[in-house]
Amino acid sequence: MKTTQYAWPFYIIIPMIIVFVGMQGVGIANQIPLVVILAVILLLFFKLSIQVDDNHVQFSMGIGVIHGKYKLEDITYCRSVSYSALGWGIRLKQGAILYNVSGNKAIELDVKGKSRMIWIGSTNPDDLVNYIYAKKGEGKPSTV
Repeated sequence: MKTTQYAWPFYIIIPMIIVFVGMQGVGIANQIPLVVILAVILLLFFKLSIQVDDNHVQFSMGIGVIHGKYKLEDITYCRSVSYSALGWGIRLKQGAILYNVSGNKAIELDVKGKSRMIWIGSTNPDDLVNYIYAKKGEGKPSTV
């Protein structure tokens, strides 16, 4: 199973910033660094893909520089979570690290050997949780 979430806010906000700066009468030489920084941000965070196969849950953001891969056997549990969308990208939360590009829903993974929970943004977290438990050969726990 593979799902992809696109960073629609970035597609709107970044061009607006470029147009706004261009309208300020700033010289082109001063605009180049801003455009380069915004282009790098867009390349790193324009989408978030999650793939679940027979052995792993893996994700990648943008062009794939930011990514993670976890063995299904190392996942103690997972569940669907909602959160306050106070930004996008990589967020440190109390006891968790969140990777997201849009929305306010994610899957939460408890992975052996990790000190923090892993939250990965998704538009359909319930389907992913059910699929992960099916691949693990376990029923979804009723307590989580």
